[in-house]
Amino acid sequence: LRRRLGGRVRGLFVGGAAAPPALFRFFESLGVPLVELYGMSETAGMIASNLLAGPRREGCAGLISADHEVRFAADGELLVRGPLLLSGYLDAEDDREAWTGDGYFRTGDLGRVDERGWLSIEGRRKNLMVLSTGKKLSPEPIEQAIAATPPFQGAMLLGEGRPFVAAAVFVAREELARLAAAGTDAAAELLPRVHAALAAFSEFEKPKRLLIIPGAPQEHEALMTPTLKLRREALLEHLGAAAREIFAPA
Repeated sequence: LRRRLGGRVRGLFVGGAAAPPALFRFFESLGVPLVELYGMSETAGMIASNLLAGPRREGCAGLISADHEVRFAADGELLVRGPLLLSGYLDAEDDREAWTGDGYFRTGDLGRVDERGWLSIEGRRKNLMVLSTGKKLSPEPIEQAIAATPPFQGAMLLGEGRPFVAAAVFVAREELARLAAAGTDAAAELLPRVHAALAAFSEFEKPKRLLIIPGAPQEHEALMTPTLKLRREALLEHLGAAAREIFAPA
């Protein structure tokens, strides 16, 4: 692998989204450090990072850079202040909404820092889901856990304003063909596997029902952003009435 990567690779750096656990373990098991980091253009790059020649944590954004101060808003949004921040946006309206009164930049990301100073990013503030029961959850970590578990290849949670969570899951076509040949209801068969993948999550965060989408998300170009992330609104439109009917009383 080192030879195929050019022979001089010392490590790989990952940003933009958390690396799947299997990917992290694969490269680390080969002695190739997989270094996750977190940053934004507005902060001149890195806010936090794991260490190439030091500790690294799976699924963690890393330790806060000495160039930044961080704190969290009441809803969990990460706020950043420091000398490397942008001076402002061109659009005055965007600029007003981007800052707190005491000069912290609103990242739009939800996160937490543990007792040792390690930062974990848990999703986007705009994607925070509120159920009719009042429970709140960040869909991204749940979706990532499902997508990292075969035969699932992607997932999007549904449930804003509903009493429970459902999920649209992308499933490998080979597995769907196998289930169809066996005369098995795919959603009923796959739901326990989703729950197994989410063993570390609270019960209210686990989908109660599934919508099945054949194939990987990348096969549905209209549903993907240029950075290969699911377009939530586009997927809801694609699902149509099914996204509402899945919450109908059983």
